[in-house]
Amino acid sequence: MSEEKRHFTRIQFSYQVELAVNDLCVTTQLIDLSLHGALVAKPLNWPDQITAIQLRIPLDDKNPDDVIRIETQRRHYNDDSLGLEFIRMDLDSATFLRRLLELNLGDEQLLQRQFKELIQYNAQ
Repeated sequence: MSEEKRHFTRIQFSYQVELAVNDLCVTTQLIDLSLHGALVAKPLNWPDQITAIQLRIPLDDKNPDDVIRIETQRRHYNDDSLGLEFIRMDLDSATFLRRLLELNLGDEQLLQRQFKELIQYNAQ
């Protein structure tokens, strides 16, 4: 049995998100989220050859402009889910993501440590 080594704490969510590729935009379920990636339910008939995907996480139902937008790369998939690695996001989205994780993690020091790891990981 292989031991999985995670650098970033995953937080389980049950939340509606959007996956967008060119003109294709579908709503699906967020399963879990970290500073480095997300696991989402694989939409029906999702083309397996698609690897570059924009993940959109709405923050406020009343204001459609309050959205975390993250460019991702599909790292793995199966019949039920897609594992997405975060590639790039704007500063506002990074700030919102950090705050969302901070509120749900409940441990600011752990989040700070993981944020530093993320910066080191991306510098490599």
